[in-house]
Amino acid sequence: MVLSFDEVESLRLADKLGFYHADAAEKMNVSRQTFGRIIKSARRKVAEALVDGKSICIEGGNIDRKCGCEEPDATATCVCLYCGFEQPHVNGVPCRIERCPQCDKPLIRKGRFSSVD
Repeated sequence: MVLSFDEVESLRLADKLGFYHADAAEKMNVSRQTFGRIIKSARRKVAEALVDGKSICIEGGNIDRKCGCEEPDATATCVCLYCGFEQPHVNGVPCRIERCPQCDKPLIRKGRFSSVD
């Protein structure tokens, strides 16, 4: 199941942090009705993944976030779960905002943050 970044954010605000829909919608800069559609879609996808044993992939949207919290790791690798493409990890840039040059899917960190060996 593929969840968009907006769907994950709606789950975080409503279900993890307990925001009312109107307050969560304001934080996401969308209408309450739009927030309702986003959270409904996210919950359906998560339920289907749990019940049917499907994996959940997060992608979509434009993220411009840099993280300087990681220690330098010369052996870190970003990997594409779809086609297996690998590239060296760039410190300070989360793998998930990088796109695979072969299939244009988001990358994930190999090993440390995934079950990819």
